Amino acid sequence: MPQEVDMNVQYVDPMAIKPNPDNPRIHPESEIRKLVNSIRAFGFANPILVDKDMMVISGHARLKAAKNIELDKVPVIQLDLDQAEAMAYMVADNRIANEAQWDNVKLESLIQEIYNSDIGLDLTGFNAPEYEKMLGEVMDTMDEVVPPESDDEIPMVGMKVSAGDLIDDSVEKPKQPRIPGVDKPEDDPEPTYVIMVTFNSEDKATEFLHQIGVSEDMEGYTKQVDGNEL
Repeated sequence: MPQEVDMNVQYVDPMAIKPNPDNPRIHPESEIRKLVNSIRAFGFANPILVDKDMMVISGHARLKAAKNIELDKVPVIQLDLDQAEAMAYMVADNRIANEAQWDNVKLESLIQEIYNSDIGLDLTGFNAPEYEKMLGEVMDTMDEVVPPESDDEIPMVGMKVSAGDLIDDSVEKPKQPRIPGVDKPEDDPEPTYVIMVTFNSEDKATEFLHQIGVSEDMEGYTKQVDGNEL
């Protein structure tokens, strides 16, 4: 197998590039539409990889998107691989990418930042239902109770407190992320604080709650010892 690859980029008429009939990857029209939007916004920044006969090894969906919008030229890198090597690369290029996973908390933060800019949601590849599902997973992660690391850290008190129930109104209240294209600012739910505090005794925990103005009978109040709700 070659140890070095000639990264010389050629610009070729898309009609001169041949899709591989044995490509096992299926590209739905929804994906092609997203690629078209991306190419129009950012340009064709990811070259198509082809073999010596100009048959695609990697980039079938990008080639289809280029043909859909009738681009005159697309960037191509020609790899010096035999048929078996080209087939192996084609499968690996798709399969290895499936190993990656999202860090949903970081992803949600990035998408919110992008949405608040002039770019918008569409160019991220996410639509509103997909974003809503991901956002729900982020909220579930934030609501998880972290168990104590040692016996010295019990008992502990866990609270999910409505921001309106806190005494100090001078503190800027956090904003719940909105679902672009679905939620309106006036529809935002009242923000929620999730607080985890560790105490040496339950009496000290109760005293702390009274000091911050949280009553024990308020909705959403829970006490936990060794991670078990009381």
